Amino acid sequence: MTRARDLADGADKDIAGTLTLDDIVLSNDMSVADNGKVQFGADNDLQIFHTGGASYVQDNGSGNLVIDTNGAGTYLMHGSEIMASFVADGAVGLRHDNSEKLATTSTGVDVTGTVTVAHTGTNASPHIKLAEAGDTREFNIFNDGSGNGRLVLADSTDDTPDTEIVLADNGQMQFKTGNTERLRIDSSGNVGIGTSTVDSALHINQDASGVTETSGSTLKIHNTNASGRSKISLHNSAETASGSIYYDTDVGGLALQGDTGAIVTIHTGGNNERMRIDSSGNVGIGVSSPGRFVHLEDGADTTLHLTTSSTGSTGSDGTSLFVDGTAASLWQRENDYLRFATNNTERMRIDSSGNVGIGTSSPSNPLDVQTSAGKLSVKAAGSSSVAITSSGASQYRATQHEFKNADASSEFIRITSGGVVLIGVASFTSGGGGIKLGGVGDRDFSANTTNAVQQIGFHNPNGEVGSIFTSGTSTSFATSSDHRLKENLVDLTGATTRLKQLNPVRFNFIADADTTVDGFLAHEVQTVVPEAVTGTHNEVDADGNAVMQGIDQSKLVPLLTGALQEAIAKIETLENKVAALENA
Repeated sequence: MTRARDLADGADKDIAGTLTLDDIVLSNDMSVADNGKVQFGADNDLQIFHTGGASYVQDNGSGNLVIDTNGAGTYLMHGSEIMASFVADGAVGLRHDNSEKLATTSTGVDVTGTVTVAHTGTNASPHIKLAEAGDTREFNIFNDGSGNGRLVLADSTDDTPDTEIVLADNGQMQFKTGNTERLRIDSSGNVGIGTSTVDSALHINQDASGVTETSGSTLKIHNTNASGRSKISLHNSAETASGSIYYDTDVGGLALQGDTGAIVTIHTGGNNERMRIDSSGNVGIGVSSPGRFVHLEDGADTTLHLTTSSTGSTGSDGTSLFVDGTAASLWQRENDYLRFATNNTERMRIDSSGNVGIGTSSPSNPLDVQTSAGKLSVKAAGSSSVAITSSGASQYRATQHEFKNADASSEFIRITSGGVVLIGVASFTSGGGGIKLGGVGDRDFSANTTNAVQQIGFHNPNGEVGSIFTSGTSTSFATSSDHRLKENLVDLTGATTRLKQLNPVRFNFIADADTTVDGFLAHEVQTVVPEAVTGTHNEVDADGNAVMQGIDQSKLVPLLTGALQEAIAKIETLENKVAALENA
C-alpha cells in the first residue's frame, strides 16, 4: 500500500491497487487510468471514473446526489455550449444546439418550438396523459396512428372514452360522448349534429320518435330572461337586410319577421313560392304582388275551399269560393243550405234543393219572398213597375222596357208595349239602322248607309266565317274565302266526271205538297261534294227523332265551274279541228 508520505517527493508515482487518502492537497494533476475509480465515502458510495468510452459520476448510496454552488447557477456544458442551466432563484433551462427550448418560470413552464411525445401506452399511440392522483378518469391527447389527433376523457381502468374530440386527417372535427359521435365539423366548416354526412352550414339529424307535439325537440333555443325573446336572425352577406324567427315572451307567441320594406315568403316543392306577406301586411297565396289584405291566385281557376270535421276533406266536400276565368262562384258542396246575412241577421237562404228564400229560412218555391209588405216590386221611384203581390197576382205596369247604359245616355234594347224588340234604335225605319224583331215573319235589319255594309256576321273560334252584306240595291251572302286562310292549293281536275255523278231531280217538300222545285237529295250530293251537305244520312237523335240533312247549293259552284271549263276546252279543241278541216 502506498502512503501519502511516499508521494511527497513530487515525483510521478504509479499506484496499483487502492489509494486511501484522508486529507489531501494536490498542487499538480492527478491521473487515474481507464476504469480506475476515485471513490468517496466509507462504502465507496460516490465514484468518479472513466471507462475509455464514457465518463461517470456514480452514486451507489441510498442518499441524494447533491450538486451545490454558492454562485449564481449551475450549468451542464459541452465545451462552450450550454446544454442545461440551473439558475438560483430563477429558471431551469434545457437547450438544443445552445438554443433554449424549455424553461421553468414562476407560473409554470415555457416551451419554444414543438413538443413531440413518443409513448406506447394502452392505446399504442403517443400520449400526453393528464390525471389526478387517486382518480381513474384521465385526459389524453394523442395521435391514433392513422393521422388523427384525439382528445379523450376516459376511464383508465378500461380505456373506454367517455368524451372525445377527434381531429381527423381529412380536415374534419368529431365530437363524441359515450363513444358515439354527436357533432361533426367538416372541412368546409359545415356543422352536423347527429349525422356524419353534412350537406349544409348546420345539419341536424334526429330520430323523430323522440319528438312529439308536446315533448322533445330537435333544436331548442331558450332565453331565461322572463321578458326577452328567443330569436334566430338571418342576414344577407352585406348585413344590410335581415329576417328573424323568434318567440316573444311578452306576447306569448311565435313570430316570423322581416326588415322594414322586406317580404316574407313560404316555398314548397323545391324553390316554388306558395305564399308571401309583403311589407304592407298583405298576404298573397299564389301571387307575388298581393293587392288586398288576403289575395289568392291559382292560374285561371282559383278556389278557397272550406271544410269541417263533419263535411270530409276532399275537393267535393265543404264549401268553395272560386273564380273561374272572370266568373266567380260560391259553391256549397254539401246537401245543406247556404245563408246570407247583414246586421247579424239572416236575409237570404238557398236550401239544398235550390229554393231561394228572402225573409224566410224555409223556402218552398224556387223564389220564396216573405216580407212584412207582402210584395215584390221592381220599379223606379215614381214610375210604373212590375209587381207581385201577396195574392199571387202579376201586374204589368210598363208601356215599354228600355235597356240603356249606366248613365242612360245610350239605349241598346227596347221592348215596346206591342212586344216588338228593337236593338240599337228606339224606333225602326228603313235606313235608320238597327234590328227589329216583331211578330211572325217580321225580322228586319236596317243599315244607315247605301254603301256595302255588313248586316250579320257569323263567327266561331277561328274568327268570322260568314256574313250578310247589303249595298244600295242588293244583298250578298258571303262565306270566308280569303287566300290568307288557305293552303295546299291544287288545280281542280276531273270536274266533269264528278258533275255527271250528281242527280238533279224535281220534287216537292212534304210540308208544301203544291210546290214543285228543282234540286238534289242531300245524301246523294254528299258522296260527290261532301262540303256542301250537313248532317248524316238517316240520322236520329237520342229520342229517335229524325235529324234532317241540309245542303248549301252554292258549294256546287266550283265543281260546275270546273266542269264548264273542261267542256269549253273540249269545244275550243273541236272548233280548232273544224277550222283546220275547212281551211284544208
